[in-house]
Amino acid sequence: MSAGHLIFIAIGVLIAAFGVWRYLPKTLLYFKPSHIIGTFHENANLDPAPAERAQEEVDAITALGFTRAGVQLEKPPLWHKPLEMLILTGNDSAELACVISSKRRVTWYYETICEGGQLVITASGGFKPTNEGGLYQSVLDTEDPAEVLARHHDNVAHFASQGYHPVKRYTPDVIGGMTQLYYAFPVVRRGMRTYGSMNSLPLTVLFVPLILAIASL
Repeated sequence: MSAGHLIFIAIGVLIAAFGVWRYLPKTLLYFKPSHIIGTFHENANLDPAPAERAQEEVDAITALGFTRAGVQLEKPPLWHKPLEMLILTGNDSAELACVISSKRRVTWYYETICEGGQLVITASGGFKPTNEGGLYQSVLDTEDPAEVLARHHDNVAHFASQGYHPVKRYTPDVIGGMTQLYYAFPVVRRGMRTYGSMNSLPLTVLFVPLILAIASL
């Protein structure tokens, strides 16, 4: 084996290793679309940088009567970085406010969990509208927290008219279980399978140099 072949194989291994590190955790969601673990940390706050980015949105939601309850961590498979979500509870306990602060943008939405496991989510973005299998997701073209909350109340009332009633109290266990609840919906699992399959393509492509190097021996 020549030195050129060794260098070619080494480069292929490095590229393939990068692909595994970058894309394998996301690809696994195709095979286990609901394999995202939620953990609620009561009275916790977002890390300093995300908290600073989301301060304006959190202040606006707090002004509507919401109180910080803690942070929900959503952990995808393997070494994928957990998603941090600030959870705020409303005065009437009918809904939660969830704030996600990433480097690219701050997203937020209202969520109501029903006693039978149904879920109502009303957001200003970040979700696809759906009403399937007990999951009702509504997306408004507005950044006004008060306007989105008013629509959320209407959506919850619509669900209640069909016999689905909100849980009476958002205990830490109820909040901690909302991740598993959400990713158990068939429509969400389909979306995660699509996401996983999309990430399998670059993972496969990044193995091509290694395959070519081995094939050239």
